[in-house]
This record gives sequence, structure tokens and C-alpha cells, in this order.
Amino acid sequence: ALFIMAIVPFLGVTMDIKLWFILGTVGGLLVILIFFIALAAWKRSIAIALMQKMTGLLPGSLGNKVAGFATGFVDSLLLGASRPKIFLPAVLLTCIAVIFDGLFAMLAFWTIGYSIPFGTSIFGYTVYNMFYILPTPPGQVGSNEVAGLLVFHGLLGLPADKVTAMFVFSHPWAALLMTLTGMACLSALGLTISSAMKVQTEGEKAEVTQKQIVPAKQKQTLRA
Repeated sequence: ALFIMAIVPFLGVTMDIKLWFILGTVGGLLVILIFFIALAAWKRSIAIALMQKMTGLLPGSLGNKVAGFATGFVDSLLLGASRPKIFLPAVLLTCIAVIFDGLFAMLAFWTIGYSIPFGTSIFGYTVYNMFYILPTPPGQVGSNEVAGLLVFHGLLGLPADKVTAMFVFSHPWAALLMTLTGMACLSALGLTISSAMKVQTEGEKAEVTQKQIVPAKQKQTLRA
């Protein structure tokens, strides 16, 4: 996000206020994340205390969930960075995923009969993916098309009808690809959809039971 914001003036394009808002939000979160990672690497206790103060401004349960998620994320990132043999391949896979995102968008445009270069595709799709930081409806139905129009038509100047056609085609196509890939992965693990759902249900029941047992033990301790 910070890189895109820096190069926009040199690209000669005019960005809508919504795009600036998204880039600014993502860029701000990235700066905060880098700060917390550096602080946690130096003094973890101070980083956690500061994070708890910031999340304390949020409603009770939401603040606790955000703090828990952020702490776990930073700890996992630091743990991964301490194991370069695992961390570096993960970074490489992320870069490869970004390249395939660009290829997906480019080929989707080609499929509906409108050719765009790979550079335009990967730049536009990278900006487009930043919209996922905002709340979206189930399955991103409708939000994908709106975000696509804002980026590829509003920012990059591609024809609105071509952009709409591309996203109307690529959205269900991506859903089909993810469904088939997920089923193939389950099959490779020796699982089926029903068995995977059963495992998830059993795990949720065990978690609920554990939450019920802990307060009961606390009450017994207080009585004693």
C-alpha cells in the first residue's frame, strides 16, 4: 500500500477519494504492525501492554478478541522470522501467489475479449485486494464488482462494461476453482466434506464443554 501510494504521482493517474482512503487505511495498519513487531522484538511486555490499552477503547469482547488476534499474529510472525528456513519459503510463496493473482485477472480479461498487459493487471488486482480490509457481504457478492469498477475503471481507465463483464465471469469461476481445489485437498488428506464438518463440530463441542468446566472448577475452589 505504501509503495503504491508513493508511485501513483509518477503514473499520471488520478485516484478516487475511496481509493486513497483504502490505501491510507492499509498503509496506516501496515505502519502500526511494523511498529508493534519491532517493539515486541525489543520488549514484548511493553508491546502487549500498549496493545491492551489501545484495544481497551473497543467494546469489551471485541477488544479482547482483537488484542488476542494481534498478539498471536505478532508472536507467530516473530517465531517464523526466527526460523528463516520456514519463513523465507513462506514469503516466496506469497510473492508467487501475488503473481498468480495478476495472471488470473489478466486471463479473465482476455477471456471476455479485452486484452490488458500483465503490469496493469497485477497493479490493479493488488489495489483491488486491499478492499478486503473492509466488511463485505457473504461471498463478496456485489462488493467484488464495485471494488473492481473503482480500481480498473476509476483508477486505470478501463471500459466499465469490460470490467463488469470480467468480474461477473471471474467471480463464479473463482468460486468453482476454490471448491474443486478444496475437495481435491480433502481427498488428498483422506477426508470428505462430511467427515471434515464432523471433526469441526466435535471440536466446537469440546471447546464449549471446556468453557463450562472451568467456571465450575472456579466456583468449587471459592466454596472450599
